[in-house]
Amino acid sequence: MGLFDIFKKKANEAKEEIIKYQEAVAFAEEGEHGEAKRRMKKDTSLGDVKSILLVVGNGNSFGKDVIEYSIEMAKKFNYKIVALNAAPIGDDLPVKSNERRKLREEFMEKCNLSAENFRDLAEKQGIELEHVVKFLNKDDALEEIKREIPGIEFVISDKERDFVPCTSENRASKRPSVCVYSMV
Repeated sequence: MGLFDIFKKKANEAKEEIIKYQEAVAFAEEGEHGEAKRRMKKDTSLGDVKSILLVVGNGNSFGKDVIEYSIEMAKKFNYKIVALNAAPIGDDLPVKSNERRKLREEFMEKCNLSAENFRDLAEKQGIELEHVVKFLNKDDALEEIKREIPGIEFVISDKERDFVPCTSENRASKRPSVCVYSMV
């Protein structure tokens, strides 16, 4: 779903809300107050799931540019942020279980510290943030989280090492180095 599609979806949702209010007013004017109240009740179907911006950390941390860009985008478009840290420390890792447990604990500690900083900055802007840690490689973690959490519209991450930035003269030189992907 592209950016234009998101604007279109939000505009259609606003239009539907206005129609709902107009219908409720019409019923209230006719003395049908019960029907007016029923029309104004919130529908708690899946259509009311808040849109989500998935922010993928770089190992156990989140880059400054990624944090700033995602908070700005979430604020503009009223997104909830899900912050994801992932590392392939699964049961198939060829180390002893005690070593694997220790690696996971250390990873979790560092992830939680980074996520707390991210959460504090987001909450100052009125943005809800949920933190998730997966002991999978980044690609598998993305696939798993797509199945678990409905409403993910965009993914933001640090630029990949092999990403070649545009050298156009039109590009702002102080633009953050982040990648933004649409979830389709």
